[in-house]
Amino acid sequence: MEAIRSTAKVNQEIHFGGTLLNLRLNPELVATKQGQATLGATIQALFSLGAFHVQFSCIFSDTLRKAQAPPSTDRRGQRPDLKKHSKNSGTGHSRSIPSAAERAADRAAFLRFI
Repeated sequence: MEAIRSTAKVNQEIHFGGTLLNLRLNPELVATKQGQATLGATIQALFSLGAFHVQFSCIFSDTLRKAQAPPSTDRRGQRPDLKKHSKNSGTGHSRSIPSAAERAADRAAFLRFI
């Protein structure tokens, strides 16, 4: 809450487009209705104090570390050809356009997440 109060004290009128507060939250915080209500109240408090913009990142540190690691297989279960992704390989485009079924599965997974 101290970061929110400090950010709200910044004079928003002297900064073109306002300022941005970027907060990283533990995903478990917003996993329950109570956590979501608390987050909503926090956002309302921030704006009532005069802040302009807030952005939340809700992800575990382990997930970010895993995303940085090179992939062992792609979504079709095939090992990626790392030579295709090198700087000297022409366009570097090696991904195929996902099928409608793959897009639907991705969409369903995303909707389960939120």
